[in-house]
Amino acid sequence: MNLTRRCFLAVGMGAAAGTLGTPLPWKLADDTAIWTQNWPWTPVPADGAASRVAARCLLCANGCGIHVRCMDDRPISIEGLPGDPLGGGGLCPQGASTLQLSYGPARVVKPLKRSGERGSGAFVPVSWNAALDLMVKRLKKCQTDGRANALAGVMNRSDNGTLPAMMQRFFHAYGSTHLYAPETADTAAAAFFSSAVGHPVILSRDMADCDLVLSLGCGLVEGWGTPVAMIRTVSGWKDAGTQLFHTDSRLSNTAAQAAGKWIPIRPGSEKNLVTGMIAEILRQNRFSPAAMTRIRDFRTWAGTLVRNTDLADAAAATGISESRIRKLAAAFATAKKPVALFGRGQGDYPLRTDEMLTFQALNLLCSGASKLTAAPDYGAWKRPGTLFRPLHQLADHAADVDMLWVVEANPAYTLKASARTRKRLSDIPFIVSMTSQMDETALMADLILPVHTGIERIDDRVAFPPGPSPWMTFSPAAVRPVYNTRHPGDLILALAAAVGGKTAFALPWNSMEAALKARHGKNWQTLARHGAIEMTAGPSVTTPLDLRDMAAITAADPDPGDDYPLTLVPVDSLCAANDSQANTPFMTKIVSDSVLKKRDLLVEINPVTAKRLGLGDCEQARLETPVGAATVRVHLTDGMMPGVIGMPRGFGHQAQDPYISGKGISYHMLIAAAEDTVTGFDTAWMSRARLSRV
Repeated sequence: MNLTRRCFLAVGMGAAAGTLGTPLPWKLADDTAIWTQNWPWTPVPADGAASRVAARCLLCANGCGIHVRCMDDRPISIEGLPGDPLGGGGLCPQGASTLQLSYGPARVVKPLKRSGERGSGAFVPVSWNAALDLMVKRLKKCQTDGRANALAGVMNRSDNGTLPAMMQRFFHAYGSTHLYAPETADTAAAAFFSSAVGHPVILSRDMADCDLVLSLGCGLVEGWGTPVAMIRTVSGWKDAGTQLFHTDSRLSNTAAQAAGKWIPIRPGSEKNLVTGMIAEILRQNRFSPAAMTRIRDFRTWAGTLVRNTDLADAAAATGISESRIRKLAAAFATAKKPVALFGRGQGDYPLRTDEMLTFQALNLLCSGASKLTAAPDYGAWKRPGTLFRPLHQLADHAADVDMLWVVEANPAYTLKASARTRKRLSDIPFIVSMTSQMDETALMADLILPVHTGIERIDDRVAFPPGPSPWMTFSPAAVRPVYNTRHPGDLILALAAAVGGKTAFALPWNSMEAALKARHGKNWQTLARHGAIEMTAGPSVTTPLDLRDMAAITAADPDPGDDYPLTLVPVDSLCAANDSQANTPFMTKIVSDSVLKKRDLLVEINPVTAKRLGLGDCEQARLETPVGAATVRVHLTDGMMPGVIGMPRGFGHQAQDPYISGKGISYHMLIAAAEDTVTGFDTAWMSRARLSRV
């Protein structure tokens, strides 16, 4: 891609100026500005004494420290907690507008039972006793009929927190193996490498103490990893003189921070680049001697890779010149503490097995700031037998499910090829959604059990900030529940007690607080007092890693032929919520008009691509992939490689509230799942596509 330095600065640095202008860029000036909008549902607190309650944001795994500002016990705003080891006093836009999830028009305020056609939105209120009795009867019937596996469950996370562990214990004791959750690049990598070495491990990456970073498509300032802590770390790299190289097909804000070391690359060819780098490092004997003990049968592996790798092939596949690949390999090999980071965009998409092995092989080869370490002790409970399955497999097993129990997840929106998969989910006889918001899955449900929002409940999380060790975080309930809702953990415990037998025995506690105390044991008092504990990671893994699967392609993208000549890739932003939780009204309000114009979503294409297709800036176009089609507008930018379409994620919701519903289209509607043959994870993140004038 021919992009001059002058053009780079004009397009990139200007776009990023507001993103990394200060070490704490998302403090968002004065949080009270959120409540100055003339939204009819904005609460007006009574006069009274002002107070602040320290808690943690529970909208993602980072668990940033927050201050909930209250007036006469009524929350009025959310602020970052100064000095917090994870957030450092900063907040992302979603965290800053958390209160809108408690008071917004999409809030489910009481138990509801479907009274009309599925998906029509027709519900009638029911009492909590009636709602739970209805669910318990279904649960007991499945067991009585010898069909415990006809129960399927979905959670919005599969981390080592207490709530996911409770669901695992419930399903194991109940007798169902159908428990699903989405995987991320990090959770998938930890699961794969744990299986490879024979015991639980984590990826330990000391990003605060490295001198060279190779970002393989990671949106480091767009929400990758622990967003606020990561942005602070990237800011710190500038002062420390840490070199940042970033590969991406798009001039993102992260690419702009690389300041001349952005490496435009063809989508999906990062493995080719890294393989070429590894071969060059081996040819020049620039690898660490320790690599010979960290990689199984090192000499055979190295000799085979060097013989089979032609740098010209890597250059052709990636669009990066041979000389630049050599220079990048030399820079990585000569750095004292290099680290290669992987997980495209915000890190929501698992990588193929061959990609994970290739990228980690580069880290092993140069003994940098990334290593595998034994997983820490997350609490007194041991992992139960029912482990989470990859979420995309739910669609394949939907025909065998009599009852779907969804806990704070939205599979009707987040599953790939969502129009097709939503039809499969709609055929399930009975759906229960435990949620605080009226989302797409709740709209399909037969029974909606409303739960507390994050600031209304106690909970824990496991966070993986840029340092070498994970943190266990705990949040108290900052405010009293506003409506007739319950804690999802209390609901799980109540259902277990009502089902009885082994299920009740597995979950004997009478409250979420009691379960948390039992889980954390001797650490409970410290965790409850301080809100966060840095966990002690185990020793570095000494088991040599088998890299024979590096050469395989474990989830090949089917070739659609010449009908789809372009490549569709996702575009992530901190201004758009990309998972089961939709944007708050405030987040939608700050979305740029180059992303969303009224209800139309804009996709990014290069002017060269636009000229070939006869499209002008902001014109409507028909976007088609092998699994879906939609009408969009185009935004022309020199920051996108020719032949590539960049589509913003986080839009296209059809439920929720008028501030987000019906605006744009869902990225997942246009891509199909692609299962890795080794791990079983869905690794699809891009698709072949075509674009035409309307």
